Amino acid sequence: MSIINKSFLRSGDNLDQHLAQNENRTWWETRPMTYDWDDKTLDSEEFNFQKIDQEFFTISKEFAHPNYPAERPFNRLIPYSRINNSHVLEIGCGMGSHAALLAGWSASYSGIDITERAVRATTKRLEQLGHTNVSVTRADAQDLPFADNSFDYVWSWGVIHHSAETEKVVDEIHRCLRPGGSATIMIYNKNSIRYYWYGLYTGIFKLAFFKYKSLYDINMSYTDGFIARHYSKRQARALFRRFNDIKFRVADCGVPSLGFGWHRLSANFPRMAKPVNSFLNNRFGWFLIVDIHKAV
Repeated sequence: MSIINKSFLRSGDNLDQHLAQNENRTWWETRPMTYDWDDKTLDSEEFNFQKIDQEFFTISKEFAHPNYPAERPFNRLIPYSRINNSHVLEIGCGMGSHAALLAGWSASYSGIDITERAVRATTKRLEQLGHTNVSVTRADAQDLPFADNSFDYVWSWGVIHHSAETEKVVDEIHRCLRPGGSATIMIYNKNSIRYYWYGLYTGIFKLAFFKYKSLYDINMSYTDGFIARHYSKRQARALFRRFNDIKFRVADCGVPSLGFGWHRLSANFPRMAKPVNSFLNNRFGWFLIVDIHKAV
């Protein structure tokens, strides 16, 4: 069965959600996220975990761990001291970069992913590291295979907005979190330079509006995933309305996608461009990081 053209899938479309989720799984099963967009060997099961981590942690350095490798990866976002002796769930373990971090600091780690490939890769990685307090399961985050109030902390990086029914995933996170538990979830930021500025730039100056009908379709044409929703802070607050103490952080890294030769200017005049780029990334970046708590 061929994959439905992702560019025309919207949350309001009259499309069978079960079919959409199956297509979503097929997408990620055949396109695992290795953070190497030039990788032509994705049919192999022999993933180079060291290379994947180097790519991922280097890309994330600006907002997650500026002094990397001298400091622990993602220590600006993962509350390591708070999750010590906690039961942790990761939604969307992927190639296991975060799993390796979380498992080393928690009392127990449970990871789920919609693809068998990710489960095999993360299981292999954790076995190589000698972790015994872990379980990795293929599961749909829309129907988590865990009892109510099972976890103290939930981590998910760039995953739930790819689900056919993201609202169900959020409900499941709330169900599985213990009262007083917390979660850190990254979703795509709609009020970002990438979504609006670069989307319009692509639509107008690269003539994408001749091929695609809307800004959403244009964004989907260059965004990973069969489904890839974007949320404003207002929409995210409504999405996580069952939680308490909702806090937002906006982040991104590198040179914002402004077009008009901005990448070249940033490369030629880094001292001038760096503070401008940091300002834009911290206010209009593509990553909307949501910190939430479940009421006691």
